[in-house]
Amino acid sequence: MEKENQRVIITKKLLKESLLNILRKKNISEVTVTELCKASGINRATFYRHYNVPGDVLLEIEQELSQNIVFETVPQTVDDFENYILMVCEYIYTNKEFVSILMKNKTYENFTQLIKDFYKGIIKYKNQAKGLKNMDEENLKLLSAFLAGGGYYLFKTWIIDGVNKTPDEMAKLIMMLINKMI
Repeated sequence: MEKENQRVIITKKLLKESLLNILRKKNISEVTVTELCKASGINRATFYRHYNVPGDVLLEIEQELSQNIVFETVPQTVDDFENYILMVCEYIYTNKEFVSILMKNKTYENFTQLIKDFYKGIIKYKNQAKGLKNMDEENLKLLSAFLAGGGYYLFKTWIIDGVNKTPDEMAKLIMMLINKMI
């Protein structure tokens, strides 16, 4: 049983690595199962045992990215928020080629959900710190969606357009924007 699990892990890793190599040159919509199987050395039957289409492999990669940059708990202080933002910026910068491939292929649903959840935590914390009544759920949902969209495009512009900012500079910019907006 353990060997089978190890085989599955290796198979998925080969497929993910091969897909990322292919996506350096083309969009996910142009990738075929045949092409991915050939590049990874995996046969089609094995591919279909784990996935339906190459986009499923990309979705799993995106989910892993989101899991890699999540705290167990929502930050509770300003310092926690600043450290969290810096950690996210450093992760994105360190993995910018990988993140760029995901963004170019418009696989951002999990990433924007992560950002939305983060902003919900910030809004709740700031409201409590100011002694304000908690925002109703609908307004909280809308405001966090607005901020998440802007956050996503801020990261996209930084990584894909190659804006020359360090992770620390980006974290400070994001914190300044948050403080002015919320």
